[in-house]
Amino acid sequence: LFVTAGRNPPAHLWRADPGWQPLVRSVALRNLSPDEGRAYLTQRNIPDHEMQAVLDFTHSYPLALSLVADLYDQRPSFQFHPRAAPDIVKVLIEQLLQRVPGHAHRSALEACALVRVTTESLLAEMTGLGDVSDLFDWLRSLSFMDTRPGGLFPHDLARDALVADLKWRNPEWYAELHRRARTSYIRRIEHGQGPEQQLALFDLVFLHRENPVVRPVFEWQASGRVLPGVMQADDVPPLVDMVRRLEGVDSARLAERWLGAQPESVVVFRES
Repeated sequence: LFVTAGRNPPAHLWRADPGWQPLVRSVALRNLSPDEGRAYLTQRNIPDHEMQAVLDFTHSYPLALSLVADLYDQRPSFQFHPRAAPDIVKVLIEQLLQRVPGHAHRSALEACALVRVTTESLLAEMTGLGDVSDLFDWLRSLSFMDTRPGGLFPHDLARDALVADLKWRNPEWYAELHRRARTSYIRRIEHGQGPEQQLALFDLVFLHRENPVVRPVFEWQASGRVLPGVMQADDVPPLVDMVRRLEGVDSARLAERWLGAQPESVVVFRES
């Protein structure tokens, strides 16, 4: 048995070569589960009332959990908040990024962390640069980036660390990026229609996810992998069944009627 580890998955040739293909197994290492993260924090004597804040920020990423636990060892009365621990955020970003080629790349990364998904056109609007194709390709190559049909997005911990660092290091630029993204979404809402308009609305809500008014009524999944999309014909039976189980037969009949009358107005959330 021979084991190697790295930030990036094996090259295509390792998986396509007829000699190596049956011998190679690629395993993506994920974060600890919430229960595993809580067990680790318990072993490190983190106060119970502080655990949820730590888990929310670290997403049970082992390095982040360890760094926060070390901070409590040094400062037992510490109350955790990302902005109160800039050194931890700095270490996490250094571990995730290693090196940022230039100022434009840093701006692109910060813009990407702020929004739900990033496209080339949105990246150009937020950074104020003309041709951002190279920057977009660079973002796409990073090990902590994922892709979805609508664009790119960073892993949860990377997103939170980048946003926390930006707010602490350059709050004026954070506010400007926020304004540019908001302007783009509002324009899409005003001039778009149907699914495009709905997605722009969800993007705008996500942009304001830290707003105390927005957060209680629109809670994003911890995984960050839930996507709003247009209802398909085969979505109708399970949706009607869901309404029947939760609200009864009469509500299910009403749901079936309106799903058939205005299918284009229905938004379905799916795990990617």
